[in-house]
Amino acid sequence: MNLLIVFRLKPQWHFTVSVILLSGLLSSCSVFEKTPEPTTSTLPEKDTQPPKIHLNGGDLIIERHQYFTDPGATAMDDFDGRVAVKVTGKIKTYALGEHSLTYTATDKAGHKASVQRLVTIVPASTVPPLNDTGVNWAASYPEGNAETCQGELADQQDCAHGRNQLYFTKLDAQGRALPKHAKHWSCIKDNHTGLIWEVKTAKATGTDLHSREDQFNWRNLMWATNGGATGYRNHDGKICTGFVAGKEMTYCNTHAFAYRVNQQGLCGFHDWRLPNLQELETLMSLDNSRLMIQRQFFPNTRKGAYWSSTPTAFDKSYSWHLDFSSGRDGISARKDELYVRLVRTARPGEAHAD
Repeated sequence: MNLLIVFRLKPQWHFTVSVILLSGLLSSCSVFEKTPEPTTSTLPEKDTQPPKIHLNGGDLIIERHQYFTDPGATAMDDFDGRVAVKVTGKIKTYALGEHSLTYTATDKAGHKASVQRLVTIVPASTVPPLNDTGVNWAASYPEGNAETCQGELADQQDCAHGRNQLYFTKLDAQGRALPKHAKHWSCIKDNHTGLIWEVKTAKATGTDLHSREDQFNWRNLMWATNGGATGYRNHDGKICTGFVAGKEMTYCNTHAFAYRVNQQGLCGFHDWRLPNLQELETLMSLDNSRLMIQRQFFPNTRKGAYWSSTPTAFDKSYSWHLDFSSGRDGISARKDELYVRLVRTARPGEAHAD
């Protein structure tokens, strides 16, 4: 014989008493149970708002005839989550002035949002300001070299007139200036030339986009600046990080590498490019005999040639390079495997020196 008795005490509680008769014995038990509180939703009952669009990189300034890589945009909707973004417009990098791209996102309820990115095309800086050579000794007339800045003609030489140091600022992963003693940095700004440089890492090929070990073939799709030939798309296969057979923008050429770095947004910037020969030469520090670059700012620089964007005038299958171990420039076949250090031109107000 079973007897169930239920007492209601409060709306959110119920009290159960069970009386069970077994073999002439009377036993009882009681249980308190809490009814779950009703949940409330933070979402409105109806979708009334359009998606919110976020531009990667904001407005951009691109040098004329530089290959433009759209950093893209993302859109989020309160109801639908991530929403596809459609891009309209065209950037003509041969035409100086302002251009724009429009990004549009529409949610399932039909609400539409759009934002614009302004892209300004400016003249290319083919010849950067003359930098300090780093030389702190004089060529002693009429013969030999002095160990210091002394000699008959020393007062007419760079050791007497130069700054005797290259003035750099370390930048963090967001492009913000760091103190001189910072132990970790992602980019370097040359405060004299206004150029911002990629900094390489000590990681092995295949583990980091900025590995010092990565090498590349030369490639430039812009006919106005490539000397009459685009170079090599995929001559040597997997010689850099990220290579995937059959996926062109992962290939180990200078064009695809700059594209990947711009998609990544190194130091918060999306206008990285291959430097021309004159820009590379501004990094030369001739007071270093082993590696002619300031290694305290540019660690992990390899002994060997680094590509420039400068084509040769006499043969469209060659381009110029700079070797920091010898301090000499030269030419290489575009199918050769060389190192790369990307650059961009700083804009007013960016990364002030500390």
